Amino acid sequence: MKQKLSRKIILTVGLSTFVLMSLYWLLGWQLVERIEYQSRQQFVDYIGSRVDEVLTGKVPQQALQLFDMLTLLQASDEVPSAWRSLPVPTTEELSDEALLVVRPHPQTGAAYYLVLHQLDQVLESQQQEEVEMGLVLGGIALITVGAMGLTLLITWQLTRPIRQLSRQLEQINPAQPALQPLESDDEIGFMSRQFSTLLQRTADFMRRERDFTRFASHELRSPVMVVRSSLDLLRETVPPTPVNSRALKRIDDATLRMNQLIEAFLWLGREAKPAPDSIVDKAALVRLLEDLFNTHPDLQSRHLEVTLGDCRWKVQPFVLSVVIDNLLRNALIHGDGTIRISSDAATLSICNDISDSEPGGGESHGYGLLIAEQLCQQAGIVLELTPQPERYCARLHFGDQTGP
Repeated sequence: MKQKLSRKIILTVGLSTFVLMSLYWLLGWQLVERIEYQSRQQFVDYIGSRVDEVLTGKVPQQALQLFDMLTLLQASDEVPSAWRSLPVPTTEELSDEALLVVRPHPQTGAAYYLVLHQLDQVLESQQQEEVEMGLVLGGIALITVGAMGLTLLITWQLTRPIRQLSRQLEQINPAQPALQPLESDDEIGFMSRQFSTLLQRTADFMRRERDFTRFASHELRSPVMVVRSSLDLLRETVPPTPVNSRALKRIDDATLRMNQLIEAFLWLGREAKPAPDSIVDKAALVRLLEDLFNTHPDLQSRHLEVTLGDCRWKVQPFVLSVVIDNLLRNALIHGDGTIRISSDAATLSICNDISDSEPGGGESHGYGLLIAEQLCQQAGIVLELTPQPERYCARLHFGDQTGP
């Protein structure tokens, strides 16, 4: 039967508290009864010894008048027949809250009977009062401290599925999200099954996205190869006029960019990214920037400031090329001022001057920055976008991707 977690906690804590308090009061009652029995026995022995002294003549008969709750009956007196059948010595509680004590006569051995009235008032000792007070205070302490500790312990046990679910959520691999649902038939089990279903749908979506990226990039290779082959054929057949040369160069640049995008998308769609097979140093960065400058005729009309320092970055060159290409295109689209490119051992910055009328937010930047962000995230590079009133800067922080 399915039970809510709150009901489990209430029932378990309530039942455990009831059992604990019942055991406590039972043991306390047994302790009080034991003290009362010992006190009564000591008092009975004391009264019996005084009566024995009276019966033997050591103490005058008038001494018994000090005990107003005492009634002495000897064997010659009229006593109920049931009393005569009692063993000697013995004590017996009577129905009128009195105590019957049967003792042997110290000289004749015949039984005599003592009836003690209102014995509870006489036996109310200081020790018994202290025990009863301690019992009450202990009960209060047990309710406050013991019940609280028991509640915490039981709550800790009942919330174990929550901690287990929390640990599973912390250990989820973002690249392969999956969760083994809990078997408990309560809210936590239902929540874990919902999480498992959601993560499974997310994993399926990511797999479909990777498959689409991989398949689309793979299928685009054939048309690009056809275009490149046709381009080589055109170079051999068309007259080498300036117009033809510019057209062929634009086709060649576009084909090269498409090939780099295909390689980047194929790399992006892989679950296990291969380690970079080369290091991008200052010389490689210069060649990469020159190739990109040649593919962007609009850069010829812009003022460029390039300041490059020594660097050794562990990153795939085609990935870095696509990222820088998208950042340069973004700089060309937004702003018409100076484009500044600088680098050092750990960062690469691309800043362009913009006017106040140019949008500085990322919403108008199309998919170029989204592609750059995805590639940087998978390559372990931090992309920092800093919009300013008159300048927009994009910085690549390589961090751990810097080589020796």
